[in-house]
Amino acid sequence: MKSTSTIFIFYIVLSLGMWMSLSFNSVNAQSNSALLPTPPTKNEQGIDSLIQQALRQSAILKVQLNEVADKQEVINREKMGWLSSFKMGVQFLSISQDYSAQTTTVGVLPSLGISLQIDFERLFTTPSNIRSAKLQKSNAKLAYESESQTIAIKIQELLFDMELAIKQSEIRYQTFFTIADQLTLIEERFKRGELEISVYLNALNSINDAKESYLMVYYDVMKKKASLDLLTHKGDS
Repeated sequence: MKSTSTIFIFYIVLSLGMWMSLSFNSVNAQSNSALLPTPPTKNEQGIDSLIQQALRQSAILKVQLNEVADKQEVINREKMGWLSSFKMGVQFLSISQDYSAQTTTVGVLPSLGISLQIDFERLFTTPSNIRSAKLQKSNAKLAYESESQTIAIKIQELLFDMELAIKQSEIRYQTFFTIADQLTLIEERFKRGELEISVYLNALNSINDAKESYLMVYYDVMKKKASLDLLTHKGDS
């Protein structure tokens, strides 16, 4: 008889502990819903504005743009150097000296004297130098345009992925609270003895899964926003 009473008391204590544990989980589920962060909002800045901002902030593009300017400077310098291949002199005066009379006579020539000196080495190498500088400028410009296109595509893809993730977060946010409402009803019916404990446990697992699913997509959006801010350097403004 004493053994039977002990078992009965143990069963009551075990049942009470399980009920308190389930109630505690339910309270945690409801309190967690209050702490759940709201879905992130869509970026208000236009895609064209973000692309232009990213292009202006790109350190790589700044280097490549400077390289294009440097190559143009080389071209201009080589073109001006081509003129220095020719040196022309004009003689206006004639100078004669009589050593016996110890006199020097300076007179104006009846006709001008012109001399022309040509630096043939520079004359032939200048066109080649100009072609080389133009090719280097063209390559630098192509690299600049390619990098600009890469940045633009990256911004577009990032914005598209972020907007899709935001929509998913909104859906999962609403799903979480729908499950939370269902859990409240299931808990009330379970306390009245209308449902088995397995149904209640499944509801608790469902709300935990819904919360985890929402937080995953929420922090994915936050990561994409951080990447976008890094590309556009919005944190510096």
